Amino acid sequence: MAEDPRATHRILARIEQLVRSTNRSVIDPLIPEITMESLKPIVAATAKTRGLYLEKFFEVSRACEGCHPSEEEIKRLRVLREAYVEMVEGTHALETAIERGYLSVRED
Repeated sequence: MAEDPRATHRILARIEQLVRSTNRSVIDPLIPEITMESLKPIVAATAKTRGLYLEKFFEVSRACEGCHPSEEEIKRLRVLREAYVEMVEGTHALETAIERGYLSVRED
């Protein structure tokens, strides 16, 4: 790396621009046009997955009243948690891609 801080800054800025333009040129064509309307199913699916996970969590907690949940209950809870985590991670990845300019978003 260059010893001159200004040269280092220029190199890092060029790398950032390369990352941004490469991500945009690769990611943007893969995703259909994004609008607020097209985001509704993503938000709804994430909310539904969160709700199902929490619903099962409460159901298991009420059913065992302080005891240890059964292996089957834990397996079902794990499946719902993993689905929820994946949906949240996907939503965060989408938000990051939009924030960094990798995806075009049409304002309604």
